[in-house]
Amino acid sequence: MSYNLSIYANYISVCFIFFQLFDCRNHIRVIQPIGDGERLYVCGTNAHSPKDWVIYSNLTHLGRNQYVPGVGMGIAKCPYDPADNSTAVWVEQGNPGDLPGLYSGTNAEFTKADTVIFRTDLHNFTTGRREFTFKRTIKYDSKWLDSEYNC
Repeated sequence: MSYNLSIYANYISVCFIFFQLFDCRNHIRVIQPIGDGERLYVCGTNAHSPKDWVIYSNLTHLGRNQYVPGVGMGIAKCPYDPADNSTAVWVEQGNPGDLPGLYSGTNAEFTKADTVIFRTDLHNFTTGRREFTFKRTIKYDSKWLDSEYNC
């Protein structure tokens, strides 16, 4: 049985107030292999309410006892708007504590006022404990990301 990445009806109804049908779907914007590739990190726009999941690479869901800490809210991990550019990479080694984590570049707000380069909280997947908090670029100071300001 494949994994269902559908969105809740209440997200769709709120989205319809501001956007068209196309925008109010779950556009998957990030798919990254985790570890040996048996699992995938997936993040979608979720009707302008970004959400992320970890699933098996055969598109089946993880067992209830296979909780992945830090996964659920996709804010700053993928965009709100399916038309926005974004990029992401899952890094297994080289992070603080040599813990795995996601790095992304996207819009971190619905208004698109906060472009961000972001690293997720780093968790020990064995204990589920957060070992290092997230890191991000300075909020609302994206001028240095704009090409006209690059030296």
